[in-house]
Amino acid sequence: MKRKKYSKELKTKVALAAIKGNQTANEIASEFGIHVSLVNRWKKEAIEALPLVFGDTQAKQSKKMRLSGSAFIRRLASFGSNWTG
Repeated sequence: MKRKKYSKELKTKVALAAIKGNQTANEIASEFGIHVSLVNRWKKEAIEALPLVFGDTQAKQSKKMRLSGSAFIRRLASFGSNWTG
């Protein structure tokens, strides 16, 4: 059985909803038709990736070095390019 793949747009919407904190993780999961563990995981990954967007050059290089090349690319792709509030 293949794993379901979710779009970066969906992951972005879910992560932002979770970060905003207006709904519980269970409410967000129900709204988007996903498991609550995905809400928590995508929120955590989004928060961890924020230093890449706003951090200094050394922080960016340090983060890149900690992630393998392909894992880094997958993580960036999972967040999408349009962060809206």
